[in-house]
Amino acid sequence: MHSKPEIIYCVASPQGDIPVDDTNAHLPLEGDKTKTTYATYFQVIDKFIAQEDYLPLLKAINQRYQQSLELTDIKKIVIRSEKHGAFYHPASLEIITTKGKFTLGVNVATDKSKTIWLKREFQLLQQLNNEFSFNYLPQVYESRTINGMFLTLVEWFNGYHEFHLSLDKNQHPQIILWDFKKGYCYLTPAQAFAIYKQVAYILTLYYKLDTYNQIFPWHHAGGDFIAWIEGNKTDVKLTTVRGYDTIINFVDHRDINPIFALLYFFLNLTIRIRLDKFDGVGKIGWIDDFCLKAALSGFVEALIKKEKELKTVCQLSWTEFVQLLRSFTLKELTLLFERLLTLYQGKEGYSLIVQRLNNHIAALYNFIQAYPL
Repeated sequence: MHSKPEIIYCVASPQGDIPVDDTNAHLPLEGDKTKTTYATYFQVIDKFIAQEDYLPLLKAINQRYQQSLELTDIKKIVIRSEKHGAFYHPASLEIITTKGKFTLGVNVATDKSKTIWLKREFQLLQQLNNEFSFNYLPQVYESRTINGMFLTLVEWFNGYHEFHLSLDKNQHPQIILWDFKKGYCYLTPAQAFAIYKQVAYILTLYYKLDTYNQIFPWHHAGGDFIAWIEGNKTDVKLTTVRGYDTIINFVDHRDINPIFALLYFFLNLTIRIRLDKFDGVGKIGWIDDFCLKAALSGFVEALIKKEKELKTVCQLSWTEFVQLLRSFTLKELTLLFERLLTLYQGKEGYSLIVQRLNNHIAALYNFIQAYPL
């Protein structure tokens, strides 16, 4: 039995880490219906990572970072509460060792309904990471139920941050990056375009042309996508998969071919990618037209990468699919979008979509007609 590493508890904030001690450990987790306290939350994570003398944790570090660490190499672990989601509470693990500093993540579901979602996510991440060779989703390493809570040990994307629609000091909509270390910052038009292009690219890569399965639902407001930005360089990851199935039956009940299924996927993507909540939690908002152009660009770029599959399943090249898009009149596009509205009826954002739809269709039509082949 080896000695236990030093464990530090803290909460991440824009002002820096807030230590968790006797003065605040009794407080409930933000937005948690079970009123689980921070003390209980951190103790459960501590117990989870310490299981089997830290063996699953060590295996995860060694797998993720190509190391050969042993328990005696771990000197300190900082467990940092990072945010509070609708389905679980994520924390990062900063593991300080004799061979460097490494980071992993732990997600905690505090009740039965949240556990169902987190178990589903764990299984889907395993499935998609096995099926696809892309690296846009977190790897998953371990899961366990402790004291009625369900926990997962996952890859942590260090240096990546949430981004959201926000109003600047002049009340103009901008895209803001939530970087707790460097400070919140508004993105340049080029940075914002690159991020939303990558969002569309990622979702299209994981779309199955033959089964119509797709990652859905996903939400900007939930911080599902995160971005790393360094000057003009950007990279995007998707942190969660809540579902992976076809949604085409909700749109069109007739027998549908793969070409029209792909068309519906794209049109729905152009709507959903524009929806966010101001600052992640406020009123639902609509991202400007640049986002629509970025979505088209990312979608087509993914089709180019998937062209072999596209030709096999749809008997089309990517240029032929874009030509198909170009062939639709404004009226025909409008009819297709009207069918998509059934996906949003009764849900938050529906009235905003209806209000903006005609301008959205007109802008998309123009972007499609101008897309270079």
